Amino acid sequence: LRKAADLPAQARTELWVRVAGWHKEKTSDGKSAEEAFVEARKLDPENTEVLRALEELQRAPGRERDLVETLRARAKLEVDLSDKRTLLREAKSLAEGTLADAALAEQVLRELLAEDEGDLWALEELGTLRERAGAWSDVVDLLLRRAELEADGKTISDLRHRAARAAREHLQDDARAVQLYEELFENDVEDAEAASALRDLYAALGKRRELAKLLQTLIDTASGEETRSTLRIELAKLQDAMGDASAAIETLRSVLEENRGRTDAVVALSDLLEKGGKDEELAELLAGQIEAAKERS
Repeated sequence: LRKAADLPAQARTELWVRVAGWHKEKTSDGKSAEEAFVEARKLDPENTEVLRALEELQRAPGRERDLVETLRARAKLEVDLSDKRTLLREAKSLAEGTLADAALAEQVLRELLAEDEGDLWALEELGTLRERAGAWSDVVDLLLRRAELEADGKTISDLRHRAARAAREHLQDDARAVQLYEELFENDVEDAEAASALRDLYAALGKRRELAKLLQTLIDTASGEETRSTLRIELAKLQDAMGDASAAIETLRSVLEENRGRTDAVVALSDLLEKGGKDEELAELLAGQIEAAKERS
């Protein structure tokens, strides 16, 4: 058959398939059957029946690498996306599990994403492999791609948080972490994790104005006096450090308007009034505190 070049390719393909079938069914010679199917495939690379026959023969133990390649070849020829997905998922499972070949598993997943860029399973699996490889830039990108495709709000938030943490902790990319946390906080001003991360990042990066704006938002949305007062005292210290003593004084007065017994606010306000030479206001503050102490006693 190999020398019968004068025969049409289709006829030679059919003959090789018949030879393969004879070896498989009559002599139980799997190796010869596979060789014949390989010859048939050379003549007709898009013959799915030949590929299916090869797949069946390659399901024997020890043939997993060949099977992966055949499954990948089949997936390229299948029309239905669900069939492609099924074949490539099996190929990925064999590559990662039996063969312990992470690089091959990644190749298979990327082929699946080339067919369907919105395959959440493939994105998650690829993200896991890239994380194991320490490729954190890819991990961040994949997490964000998943977040764009998800419909559930909590899932989206969790994925974006993971991306922000990876950017901050593994890439040491504070700028990108800030951007991601800002987006999270804009979407939910009660996102405590995003707020805490932004407070740390703004302070570390010297972004005082951004930190002051954040603290004011947290003050406006705080549900309890204790939290609100603590945030105001922090904001006042920041305002003073930025050279705006007047704003710091007003912020501290707001604390005492809500809670006259907040001693740390009294001490901070006293210091500012003294430094600013506002003796009358200082005396008034201290007199008010004395009166409040008498009332409490």
